[in-house]
Amino acid sequence: MLLLITGLVINCTQEIKATVTAPSGLILRTEPNRDSGSITTLPFLSQVNLVGVGPVEEIGGLNANWNRGRYESFVGLAFGGYLTNSYVC
Repeated sequence: MLLLITGLVINCTQEIKATVTAPSGLILRTEPNRDSGSITTLPFLSQVNLVGVGPVEEIGGLNANWNRGRYESFVGLAFGGYLTNSYVC
């Protein structure tokens, strides 16, 4: 990715990290729905590497995408309503 900042071009490989905001943790699931199997629970304030985006769903009054994420050796889907994103160059 190229960033243009006041005429300066910087090459940047973008990585998207997300932080779990649910105090009780967030379940990493096998499919993008609440009824699918649990892979693991992501602890509160843990960081997840996002690797894809799934469908939108409303859960607990929040509308958000399901996100495919990697946490330690686990890969699965987590509801994005309880994740905050940050971009790392």
